[in-house]
Amino acid sequence: RVQEKEAAAAALEQAGAEGSETELSELRQELDVERQAGDHAVRAMQELRQSFDAASAQYKDDLAKAEAKRQEDLAAADATRQEDLAAAEVTRQADRATAGAQRTEEVAAAEAKLEE
Repeated sequence: RVQEKEAAAAALEQAGAEGSETELSELRQELDVERQAGDHAVRAMQELRQSFDAASAQYKDDLAKAEAKRQEDLAAADATRQEDLAAAEVTRQADRATAGAQRTEEVAAAEAKLEE
């Protein structure tokens, strides 16, 4: 629209017809309004783009933090599982040793009774 009005204004200026000064002035005012509206639209689009870019960057940052937290949680869970397995193995070996010692005592006691 701005280009059409600029062309019309140029045509009026070239024609130089009387009475067209008012028409030319009105056309220039309309052009100014159109330009201002266009400038406003461009600024609004730039602000939207900046807002989108900021939101996108925040999303990516939040996603990276969530992934890091997930990895940390997985590592902690794995470490806990390894500790639990090691503790269970120690308990199993201690129970086995206790049972072996108890059997040895029972056999010694039985042999002692037989010798009597």
